[in-house]
Amino acid sequence: MKNTLNLHLISALHILGEGEKSSNPGSKSTPFAIGTDVAWIPEVAASIARFGDAYLTRIYTAQELRTCRDVYGRPQAARLAARFAAKEAVIKVLSPSPNEAIPLRTVEVVTGPKGEPTVRLSGAAQDLAEKQGIHHIALSLSHDQDYAAAVAAARPGVQ
Repeated sequence: MKNTLNLHLISALHILGEGEKSSNPGSKSTPFAIGTDVAWIPEVAASIARFGDAYLTRIYTAQELRTCRDVYGRPQAARLAARFAAKEAVIKVLSPSPNEAIPLRTVEVVTGPKGEPTVRLSGAAQDLAEKQGIHHIALSLSHDQDYAAAVAAARPGVQ
């Protein structure tokens, strides 16, 4: 059965974590901010086919596009869908107010020194993270068959 649901916005959770115990008796633990998203790979492929560079350059940075091309230079929809999901998950971690716009290009997924996905923020996303005391966002990406997923997590105030 073909699933035609648009799964771009699945859920966001803000969880009060037990975290590390403070040396200050009676202090509260630092809250975790967790965001998750699932993207439907055929929808990303269709957007690439229909809109081409106009779609790609509106959503992804030049570095993301270089990272997500095959040996022939064609965009890889599964890898781009995972990055789309990551951008949405990170925005959920940042929890902008309804009147705050966070452009997707201000959330960039880059490859870390060990090959792991990491997040680089700029512009409005960076400003919001700094305002909330978010210094690091952990990220996990996955894709299989028709779906790509991402989970992002941060603990404000912890470096």
